[in-house]
Formats: sequence, structure tokens, C-alpha cells
Amino acid sequence: NTQFIENRVYDEDETANVTPSKKDEPLTDKANVNNMEAQEKVLQRYVEAVQYGLAILETHFERVDTKLDVAQNGSSSYVDDEEDEGVPIEPILEPKDPYIYRPLPFLIGSSEFMQ
Repeated sequence: NTQFIENRVYDEDETANVTPSKKDEPLTDKANVNNMEAQEKVLQRYVEAVQYGLAILETHFERVDTKLDVAQNGSSSYVDDEEDEGVPIEPILEPKDPYIYRPLPFLIGSSEFMQ
């Protein structure tokens, strides 16, 4: 039973069998209303997703100030006057340390560790 058997799947052209009917025309207004409602729901979900993303950025990341930020604000002369100052610099974000407020464990072998 080592003979190869080839199985093929052919797609049937279903669009040729469908004929437009006059019954579908009044439904287009309802379909447009449903389509608009669906678009509004999708837009609302996008707005919520962006708000959640911005909230996460504010709570879990902190902005790192760089020398370029200081130069752009005018308090330093690292940037030449000929360079384009209109180009925005993307902020560098660093994750906040969630363990910074937890105390370190005692050293192994110390009296506090033994207690």
C-alpha cells in the first residue's frame, strides 16, 4: 500500500448562480444603519484600547530625560543652530521597578535570617 493517491479539491463558482433580486434593495438602508452602528462600536473599542494603553504607559513606565531633551529646551548648547529644531524627539521610556518598595531579604547566615 505505498501507492500515491492524489486528492484534489475544486472550488465551485457560486457567484454565477446568484442573481440580484428586488427584495434586497430595501434592506440596504437597514444594512447601512447596522454598518454605521458596527463602525461606531469598533471606533469606541479603539478609543478604549488607546486609553488603556496610555494608562499603562503612565503607571508602569517613566520617561528618561536625555541630553537632547535638554538641548531642545534651550538650556544647553549641544545642538547646533543650523540643525532642524522642528523634528520631535521620541521620548525614551523605562519600565518602573515594581520591587523598589519591597525590603531586601536578610543575608543568609545572619541572625535576622535565622529568626
